[in-house]
Amino acid sequence: MKNQTASLPISSAKKSTLSLWLNRENEFISTIVEEKVTNKQMLLLFNACTSLSILGFSVFYSIISLLLCFFWFLHSLYLCRKGGLK
Repeated sequence: MKNQTASLPISSAKKSTLSLWLNRENEFISTIVEEKVTNKQMLLLFNACTSLSILGFSVFYSIISLLLCFFWFLHSLYLCRKGGLK
């Protein structure tokens, strides 16, 4: 008789760990904004802040970089709204 063991694939174990971390409350940002903010929402905010900063610097280079950064900023705002941020 063979011993049969069931185990989860490594990718699903990492995915569940990542999803657990993304859904966990970020205490630092939550204390600043005085609302519950998850790690996923914090990363969305970081993306929006980064795109806004690079948009400000792209003004000095070319119109193409300005437009690309502007659309990146709009997309990051859309993701913030979709992610549950007000």
